[in-house]
Amino acid sequence: MIYNGISTGPGSQTATSFLYLNDLVVTSNGGIFVSDQFGDLSTVWAAGNHTYISQAYPTSMTFLDQAIYLVSGLSTVAVMSTSTNFTLGYLVASTFAPSTSTVNAVPPNCTFCATWRGSLILGGAPNDPQNIYASRYSAPTDWNFAATDPSAAWALNASNAGAVGEPVVSFMPYSDDLAIIFTVNNVWLLQGSPAAGGTLTHLSNSGILAWNGWCVDDQGYAYWITCAGIWKCLPLWSQYRPPERITDQSWTQFFSQLDPSKQQIQLVYDQLNKFLRVFATPFNGSQGTQLVLDMRKQGAVLPIQYQSTAGPTVSASFATGLGNYQQLLALGGEDGVVRSENVNAAPSTVSIFYCPQPICPDPTSQSLMQTLDIDLGEIPINSVIPSTAMNGTIIVTAGPTAADVGFDFSYPYTSTSTAGTVTQWVGSFALDRRQQTIYPRVSGAWFSVAISTSPGNYFSIERLIGTWLPFGMNRTYR
Repeated sequence: MIYNGISTGPGSQTATSFLYLNDLVVTSNGGIFVSDQFGDLSTVWAAGNHTYISQAYPTSMTFLDQAIYLVSGLSTVAVMSTSTNFTLGYLVASTFAPSTSTVNAVPPNCTFCATWRGSLILGGAPNDPQNIYASRYSAPTDWNFAATDPSAAWALNASNAGAVGEPVVSFMPYSDDLAIIFTVNNVWLLQGSPAAGGTLTHLSNSGILAWNGWCVDDQGYAYWITCAGIWKCLPLWSQYRPPERITDQSWTQFFSQLDPSKQQIQLVYDQLNKFLRVFATPFNGSQGTQLVLDMRKQGAVLPIQYQSTAGPTVSASFATGLGNYQQLLALGGEDGVVRSENVNAAPSTVSIFYCPQPICPDPTSQSLMQTLDIDLGEIPINSVIPSTAMNGTIIVTAGPTAADVGFDFSYPYTSTSTAGTVTQWVGSFALDRRQQTIYPRVSGAWFSVAISTSPGNYFSIERLIGTWLPFGMNRTYR
């Protein structure tokens, strides 16, 4: 499923951020590169020189008034003009807050940026983590927080809207009048500019895991990722739907183990496939587990993995110049290559894994799994998906608890438990029939079913139907 590898130049390494205008802007190992819709790449700033891009934080980018602004924890904000062939420089304030003594009064050391209501938004500064700053409307060089007109620059903590009271992790520009502020433990809705009577409304005490851990779908729903799962909200007051968790408790362990200090955590909406994608890529370069939530099927969850060097360390929805300019998902990896997914390409380096939540047929006693019927879906055969590649492996695990029958999501897939009370049945099946029945005959209190393919193979599952007998009953009567 990976195609269109785009090299990011000699010596390039992990892609750290994306921004889409008419072109795709990529930062990698201190370098800045621009790729058009057809994959042609040009170097704006050579990799390995960290003058504009820090190594300490991922790079956050935004577009405002024909310029791209880049922050990564440095004392300065980098500016790249799109009207003068991507000329690089620093953002220097022409009008600044009276309390500052330096000419460059742009808030320093910020780690995320955004564009909202025509202003440049900055936040995440380690020395002032509870604050958010905004430049004057359509004037990103004006940071005079003492001005009192409705278009003035503002600092949230000093405004009438009030302080959020804890470190701000991310800022979501939702609409021209609404923005969502994510802190460590809470979610706030900001309505209107704080310089012109804007108000803060508390939405949730869920918080957010990472600055890049939110997205908005094509229906206007906002999503964000927490240590308890994924939350969903429609913040428009006329159609308001309060925040609700859309992942069930079977995935609590996965989300509770996410660690933004060890993983690059992202949430992105795949418009083409109507998927929510959770990316949790380890910083140490090892292979991570990613989740796909199919929003056409009430958020059905599918764990997948990419090769370790493919990350993704960063992702973005990208309108290609191919065909009808469809939205594809651009993925940047540790190898400095930008890839996109394509349903018509063979997944030569991708292994696929499906594992529904564990099941307990009888809470009062152990059970014997007698049969498992697999209803197979259809996969279109074409030049890159031969019929010989349609097969898979099935693993049925039985054990005393749900934790014992869990999986570690690494290939080849094995049970996380080494207890002698866990039994496992492993077999293979070919996808040349609409239905296939297997006979695991394993016993236990809890059961899990895992279906996987090795790289280069496919499967499609519509339904799994299991039958169990009370443990010890080895005969049936008709």
